[in-house]
Amino acid sequence: MLRNTMAASRLFWFLTLVLAVSCVGCGGGGGTATPASPTLKFSLGWAARSRATSGPSSALSAVVTLTGAKPGGGNYTAEIDRRDDPGAYTLNYNPGASSKVGTFPLTVRFYDQVNGAGDVVATGTASVTIDANGNGIGTVTTANTISSVVVVAGQTFVAGSSGNLAFTAKDAQNNIIAVSPGSALWTTGDATILSTTDDGAATAKKLGITSAQVAVDGITSSVAFVTVNNDPNGPEMLMTFDDLTLGGPFLQGTAVDPSTRLTNQYQSQFGATFTSAVGYCALVNLGAENAAPSPPNGFTAVTLDGHVTYDQANPIQIVFSDPLNANVPGVTKSVSVTGDLDGNVNLDMTLQAFDVNGTMIGQTTIKDAGGETFTVAFSTPRIHSVKFICGPVIGQDGAALDNVRIAPVVAAP
Repeated sequence: MLRNTMAASRLFWFLTLVLAVSCVGCGGGGGTATPASPTLKFSLGWAARSRATSGPSSALSAVVTLTGAKPGGGNYTAEIDRRDDPGAYTLNYNPGASSKVGTFPLTVRFYDQVNGAGDVVATGTASVTIDANGNGIGTVTTANTISSVVVVAGQTFVAGSSGNLAFTAKDAQNNIIAVSPGSALWTTGDATILSTTDDGAATAKKLGITSAQVAVDGITSSVAFVTVNNDPNGPEMLMTFDDLTLGGPFLQGTAVDPSTRLTNQYQSQFGATFTSAVGYCALVNLGAENAAPSPPNGFTAVTLDGHVTYDQANPIQIVFSDPLNANVPGVTKSVSVTGDLDGNVNLDMTLQAFDVNGTMIGQTTIKDAGGETFTVAFSTPRIHSVKFICGPVIGQDGAALDNVRIAPVVAAP
């Protein structure tokens, strides 16, 4: 688990009023004078924030009120903005104002915007006694306005991108509180898919789905899931087939063992499924004589009765789907395929591309010179499937394939 942490992070707030008094007159008999209006000073503690964009961690300002404490009548009020430092800190304030001696109701309201603006995200109250020595001032504990936090459902990123994970904070009446992104402390399940930095920004690393959870002012959300999709303009990806089971014999007419069937082994990684007349292709060990560009494995088509074939009546087909959901059609902007190294200059090798509606949108044909690569490509993702056809030679002289390169597959629009 990757968990955001900040030094001295706290999810509660405190306000300590330290009242410095000055002698404005002396009584007889050596007694202590009681000033009428001691100078007011106080300390305000700010909890750590997860982002420096400017309490509880969601607060950017506070308004302190001492009811009835203003000399001459009225309330003493001070508005304090949080500084830019995202870490927890306590700062002494000296507004230069005076307060009457006595006991007064104290209220502290924390706001999600500067200048005492926006929504109230926490409040604290206490009865504060201001005496001649500045003693008797305790700690005020605040009560958060936020009562629930929810990670916004269905969030998606593109691999390689950065941004903010979204959340919603609400009060007890189910009203939305507009707290800033930096108020949140995030937890993600798999940092190799989606990571969050110390300042709260999210970076999408690679294709996948990972959990996410957020806490604001001590209120933690339930777990939600975030999806990272491929970047359709990202670098091409290579399938060599050598990470799969060692293929069987490459000879025409060889019965295909079930263990060497090539179907959807690459679906969840690349979004590619391989098929032919019988519903699968065959992994074949091309060996030294017909060595694959990346030995040992290549692949071929399979007849309806389950035998290796190279003839044009049984083309190889590669179908693309969303790597995260095989039931959703996928598209790519380019496909290239390399033939085996056993060339036959009389053999045409054709690669056709089709869109999601089955309409052919591109085709390329080359002569089999041995180890040649042929590609179909488009400037935008449109290729939903490709078909490889050998011809006109029928029989063993057909070509096996290897090293399929594709642009990242994404869900079809």
